[in-house]
Amino acid sequence: MKHRIIIIGLLFSSGLLAANEPDDALQQMRADALARIDVNACLDNGGVIKPVCMNAIPACIYKYPDAGKQCSSGSECEGDCLVVGHFVAEGSAAIGQCSVDNDPCGCYQRILDGVAEYAMCTD
Repeated sequence: MKHRIIIIGLLFSSGLLAANEPDDALQQMRADALARIDVNACLDNGGVIKPVCMNAIPACIYKYPDAGKQCSSGSECEGDCLVVGHFVAEGSAAIGQCSVDNDPCGCYQRILDGVAEYAMCTD
């Protein structure tokens, strides 16, 4: 069974960070990201500030109240409905679980209307 996996390098593909850019530019990017976060609002809503993705960019990450609930479409979840365990063939029928939190990075496979979409990895 073949699986199509899409790799998305958000920072690299957007041109925000070149592979050979100096560390001070990455540090500035992290500082800018942290400055855009309303830390009090994040904490008041149960979130935590943590570094995400390969470049450890600070973000407000919060858990969804329905995390782990069985689902067959994202409309049933606060976040996404995801395949759990091994990826399945794109287009196949699937039942999954509601995503745990809003961390945008990692590998996952969404389910929409009971059908598995393509698997993807974001960083």
